[in-house]
Amino acid sequence: QRPVELESESATEMHFETKYMMYEKETKKKQIMASLTKIMTTYTALNLITNLDEQITITEEDLFNLDGYACVGLKVGDIVTYKDLLYGTMIKSGADAAEALANHTLGNEQFINKMNDNAKELKLNNTSFKDSYGKSDENISTTNEIAILLNEALKNDLFKEIFTTNSYTLSNGIKIENNTKKTISTLRLNSNMVRGAKAGYTNNAGLLLATLSTINGNDYIIITSKAIQEHDHIFDTYKILEHLKNNNYEERTLFKKGDTI
Repeated sequence: QRPVELESESATEMHFETKYMMYEKETKKKQIMASLTKIMTTYTALNLITNLDEQITITEEDLFNLDGYACVGLKVGDIVTYKDLLYGTMIKSGADAAEALANHTLGNEQFINKMNDNAKELKLNNTSFKDSYGKSDENISTTNEIAILLNEALKNDLFKEIFTTNSYTLSNGIKIENNTKKTISTLRLNSNMVRGAKAGYTNNAGLLLATLSTINGNDYIIITSKAIQEHDHIFDTYKILEHLKNNNYEERTLFKKGDTI
């Protein structure tokens, strides 16, 4: 029996670094990733960019067919840096920023190919991508595999900094905030329990949430997917966090390689 019951269709709680799965619900079921796609977008771009301060001019291609999706608010002709686009992709979940990253690094098609290559390298066998920002229902994964991806991405110091930043001002003056962290505060939940958060939503995907938290000195990644009712992705995450807080798990070495038992 699971320690807590969730509304989300799938969920994973993973100990950071060790990858030990502490809570699992339908973790092998393929789910539409929606904006959690942008975790791979940012991870892929970070491994391609050599100069974060290089300036990029936004084109019509970067903004094509993005109506109805969260955007930073970039306009054709805006001059921004790669660093701006990385923060815009993760903090604001900007489809415009994600597309600009894809277009100005490898070009959109090659960038998507690279995202899929990265998934294969990480042995994410149930994960695949059709776009950079989560529009396609063919952007699919499992909560376990998203957790493994986020764990790997967080090993990059800049990714971790971006993922745990609540607000940022682009070099062209646009100010952005992490809407999920704002919602957590509005719901009067303990925002200190969540260091970083990335949400996702489409009609077919439902509500998804990826978080990094530190509880009782341990770091945890929690992924929830396909919640239906408003805020259930957040409430489910906090159910798991409260369980962790109230049960002081600690890491112990029972056996080491070479031990005779």
